[in-house]
Amino acid sequence: MAAHDARRPMVVSMSLPDISRRVAKIVQNLNDPESTLAPAADDSVLAMNGDFDSVWALQLVLEIEREFGIEIEDGDVRAENFQDLSSLTKFVTQKLLRSEGEPA
Repeated sequence: MAAHDARRPMVVSMSLPDISRRVAKIVQNLNDPESTLAPAADDSVLAMNGDFDSVWALQLVLEIEREFGIEIEDGDVRAENFQDLSSLTKFVTQKLLRSEGEPA
């Protein structure tokens, strides 16, 4: 498990809508960093422009890890976890809940 960055507050007490907004913003920034539009809906397919490739996926994993202070294992990178914003939000929430119970 990645050590928690003391400069970054733990987010396990965040609400599901807050987690969802942050996940959507990460995806939006990866797809179009210059966009000022609101993040997409929860059922939006990831990489809406068809840009989902291994580099995009790696960037997404790294951004999620950095934003939420979690570690995403190789085995976690499965289609069901990254299908759409809703499944990604659920995955991140589960990781946060699991990490909450682990000693620092």
